[in-house]
Amino acid sequence: MNEDLHHLLDTTLDKLEVEQLRDHYLQHPDKVTELFAGLQLDQHNLMKNSSWILLHMAKKDIAPLLPHADTCLKLPFLLHDDLVLRNVLFVCEQLLKIIPECDLENHAILIDRCMDIVTNDTYRPGTRCNALSALAQFCRIAPALSHEIRLVIETLQETATTGMKTRFRHVLASLCTYL
Repeated sequence: MNEDLHHLLDTTLDKLEVEQLRDHYLQHPDKVTELFAGLQLDQHNLMKNSSWILLHMAKKDIAPLLPHADTCLKLPFLLHDDLVLRNVLFVCEQLLKIIPECDLENHAILIDRCMDIVTNDTYRPGTRCNALSALAQFCRIAPALSHEIRLVIETLQETATTGMKTRFRHVLASLCTYL
């Protein structure tokens, strides 16, 4: 990672800067590895901003991140910062939606990690919901998983925030497509 980018990502980015960086990386997908490198450094702002840009890239166009799916889908095992993890799990969910089922099987180990995050109440609700949404994508290769997800949602429903309940409804609706 060059020093200018390192310095920029280590500061507080405004909305315009995030959009400019997102567009830069969408136009130059070969440089996305710089963002993954930023996620693996032990500097909070750098990790947060790198994950934030990846999140905005995934919202606009996930295709440039597809060649980096293997790297991205390993990140939930390496990250522990709640905000960074939440952003990366959103990117993982978007990738899991479009990768072929044969490739999805290679990442089945992510099921356990997502389930751990969903059931661990030390994580913030947004992180847990993004893990749940990523987990639901595995129902394409393991339809029986939808039953487990429904049970987890039923268990969490009583103590869930309004936002979590809304996400639960969306996840439950998506599970219907896998049955």
